Amino acid sequence: MRLQHRRPARGLEALFEGLAAGKGSVMACYGRVVRVSGSIQKTRCLGNLPCWWKPRIAIEEELARIGSRIGAACATIRADFDLPESFFMSACQTPIIVALDFPTRDAALKLADQLDPKLCRVKVGKELFTSCAAEIVGTLRDKGFEVFLDLKFHDIPNTTAMAVKAAAEMGVWMVNVHCSGGLRMMAACREVLDQRSGPQPLLIGVTVLTSMEREDLAGIGLDIEPQEQVLRLAALAQKAGMDGLVCSALEAQALKSAHPSLQLVTPGIRPAGSAHDDQRRILTPRQALDAGSDYLVIGRPISQAADPAKALADVVAELAL
Repeated sequence: MRLQHRRPARGLEALFEGLAAGKGSVMACYGRVVRVSGSIQKTRCLGNLPCWWKPRIAIEEELARIGSRIGAACATIRADFDLPESFFMSACQTPIIVALDFPTRDAALKLADQLDPKLCRVKVGKELFTSCAAEIVGTLRDKGFEVFLDLKFHDIPNTTAMAVKAAAEMGVWMVNVHCSGGLRMMAACREVLDQRSGPQPLLIGVTVLTSMEREDLAGIGLDIEPQEQVLRLAALAQKAGMDGLVCSALEAQALKSAHPSLQLVTPGIRPAGSAHDDQRRILTPRQALDAGSDYLVIGRPISQAADPAKALADVVAELAL
């Protein structure tokens, strides 16, 4: 059911701003309701809270922390918008997304069974999805994981929008499309999600693949630096109403400056001392978060570790969460 409210969106905005005017660490968090249709993830968080600490986590935890007076306001939010008790909470309370880059269901689930859904989300990419189809998404969700469906859809607007709709109906937490599909394609995806009842996945645009450098772009007719192309595509994504972007951490600071409301998903993350593999434009987890990334995609340093659970815990410790 589409999120219903008994007063205008401005009422919730005013409530957040009122809370921010009080005392406590939430003061710098100003919520701007930009779309009231199915998910509080459409509330954008500004200020000095960690950029990965999304409103649905931060509001609930911070309200509880700074006292019953503000805690009562949280109940008011729920009452005004008919939200369930757990609406603001996410199973995962870190920015880490572990890539399940495996060819088989068994291999992917063997890794998933060693991970804690409270410490990471998981990414299902083309190889695993092609091998297992939608069943793997349902199985991972049953294990408590929020799933990023990383299929990078790119087709004519209607075809891409219908693919995004199908992903939403699987219950994925995040889905992505190539920004190079153009404004009309991205806008069609935004529209189909806004028209859908029920929870919506985050709709993320892919800018320039992290394996690509200037010479690679030149080979496809774009004789420009990757960051210039990233910024061009980011402007289109913002105009289309996308929730965020996949980008290299090296572009994160410029993107946050130009488009502060877009959430940034950064692959190519390598903990200090790990191999770079085929990624070129990379940073460590701490560097990426400091640069403005909201979510960190980590693959082989965790998936190929002798002890994946320890490798994940080490990254959490590196981030000092």
